Amino acid sequence: MVKTYVLNASIGTQRVYWYRWSKPLPILNTNMLTDDSQVAPPGKAFGEIQPWLIGTRAKGCTVKRDDLYTCLFTTKRVERRVVWTVSGKNRRVLAPAGTTTVSSPDGTVRPIGSAKRVKVGLVPVMIESPRTAD
Repeated sequence: MVKTYVLNASIGTQRVYWYRWSKPLPILNTNMLTDDSQVAPPGKAFGEIQPWLIGTRAKGCTVKRDDLYTCLFTTKRVERRVVWTVSGKNRRVLAPAGTTTVSSPDGTVRPIGSAKRVKVGLVPVMIESPRTAD
């Protein structure tokens, strides 16, 4: 679900609608609600990633080694990189100068530590740093 919204935002799509917000159905591969109508992890992720994208300007996505996706979104003050691997293999990515935390779609915000490397895997993460000059 996160990748759907990020990739669409990166190409300037104005709106994306998720098919169904209801109890799980066997035909759906991503359920936004649980059997008891509570918000499922994909539904929570939907809410968590909205601030990653709203009010930003998409600068496009790159793919390295046919595996590592990086989509860049900017505001006047910050750069947000949404990063993941297609294979699911974990990689360590060097964070831009000034980065202190990395955010996950489950709402977790972690410090990146002194090594300034971020562990990236199948689930996209958002790395926010101060904006550099264009």
